[in-house]
Parts: sequence; C-alpha cells; structure tokens
Amino acid sequence: MKEIKNYGYLENLEFSEYLAMPLYMIVILGIAYYIQQKRQKENPLYKYYTLGVFTKLLAAVGFCLVYIYVYKGGDTISYFESSRALTNLLEYNPTNFLKVVSEKGSMENYYLFDAKQTGYPWWSMFIESHGFFVLKVMVPFMLLSFKSYLLATILLSWISFAGIWRLFLMFSSIYKDLTSRLAISILFIPSVVFWGSGILKDTITLSASCWFIYSLYNVFIIKNRRIRYLIILFVSGYVIFQVKPY
Repeated sequence: MKEIKNYGYLENLEFSEYLAMPLYMIVILGIAYYIQQKRQKENPLYKYYTLGVFTKLLAAVGFCLVYIYVYKGGDTISYFESSRALTNLLEYNPTNFLKVVSEKGSMENYYLFDAKQTGYPWWSMFIESHGFFVLKVMVPFMLLSFKSYLLATILLSWISFAGIWRLFLMFSSIYKDLTSRLAISILFIPSVVFWGSGILKDTITLSASCWFIYSLYNVFIIKNRRIRYLIILFVSGYVIFQVKPY
C-alpha cells in the first residue's frame, strides 16, 4: 500500500469528482427549490432562496478550480488533507479517533496516525487548537463526500448558506423597502460569496457570525427568547470563539 502523503496541493481533481458534482448539485438545488416553493407563499423573500443557494454552489466550484489550477495549493488544501487524515483515522480506528478529537493536539496523539492507513494531518493545523477545530468540523463533510475535495467544499458551502440566509431575512424584516438591495449586498456580492464558500476558517466564521447576529436580534431586540434562539446564540458564539476568537 502506498503512503498517503499530504503536500498542501492537489495536481488535479479525480474524474469521479467531476462525475458526481452534477448529481450533488441537482440534489441540493432540488432541496432548495422544494424549500422555496413551500415557504414562498407565506414569505415572498424566498424567491431569492434557490438562486442564493445556486450562487454559493457555483462559488464553491470556482473556489476549488482556482486553488487547484491557478494557486496550485494553499491553506484550503491543507485543511482538506488534514481532515481527510482525521476521517481515515475514524474509519480505521474509531477508538483512536475519539481519543484524538476529545483532546488537544499532542505529539502522542499525532503518532496515532500512520503513513499507510490514514496519512498524517499537517502538524501546524493539528497542534493549533483553532485549526484543529476546523478539521473536526470537516469530518462529517468528508464522510458525505467520500473524501472528495470538490464535493466536501460544495457541501460546506451549502450548509454555510443557512446562516447568511437568516441574516438576509433578519435585515429584510427591519428594512422592508430595501429587500432587493439587501439580497445583492448579503447574498450576491462576488468577493464575499467566493471567499465564504471554501474549506477555510472564513466560511465557518462568516456563517456562525450571521447566526450569532440573527439570534442576538431575536433574543435581545424583539425579545423572542425561545430556547432555540438561546441555543443558536450559544453554539454560534462557541464556534466563533473556537475558530477565530479575535
């Protein structure tokens, strides 16, 4: 068996990734369209929903292509390779996986990985708590994407859209005459969509920040203190603190 080596770059995407990409996008857009059709009658703002999801997916694909074929590497690839090693450890030895994710990065835990079965995560990301949190967050996406860089990015981008969408709904409820401008500024600004759609800390913290503001508004401004908003406030705040505490 060949060693699994992580270099921080991918020379190319697998043919299977290109083959699976349309299927993933069709399923996601189908779900988005169903949600739009179900909610649009009671909330006309949902006319932007499917287009918003599509824009995020398109940005995710573009992000992957730019980092692989233009930049030829970067942090996003290192995050992917490191989370792939963590996912391999889950499949190969669940007991060691639980030990690793429940403790801080250490040399002892680093040597629970190996070159043939799991590959090694990047040491700088493994030992640094904020980077390591990103690796743990990515494990479910790695499993659902069969450890594909392109498909994992698409899935993360889709899930991260939920927070951005909630922020849009919140501001639209406050400024009812500015919904089209808010849609452009929150959902469709190219630079924000692009840099908020890859396997990076920014994608996670952007979505968490949107959820945090949305829950703050509900709890403290309109005094809607249902337990779900308190949970969202706590979880989103925890994620922000774990990934980018500054």
